[in-house]
Amino acid sequence: MELTIRNISRNYLNGVQTLKGINLMILLCLCTLLGTSGKMQHTLMCLLATLQGPDEGQLLFEDIDVAGQLAQLLQFILDTLF
Repeated sequence: MELTIRNISRNYLNGVQTLKGINLMILLCLCTLLGTSGKMQHTLMCLLATLQGPDEGQLLFEDIDVAGQLAQLLQFILDTLF
């Protein structure tokens, strides 16, 4: 299983840009996000949890759009686990 992050950007209403053009591919494993402050890590986790949407880019889990196809993603997870 893999999580693909393509060209993700996120701005807040006060003009702060926490993510700009982030590209990652994470294979099924344990990983850690490191940085000087928690803003980038917090924003990325909120995007993955669908608490926020990206301003630009895509979050794909096994080629399923995390934000746009949430029901399909949840069904995939349930089918995989049970």
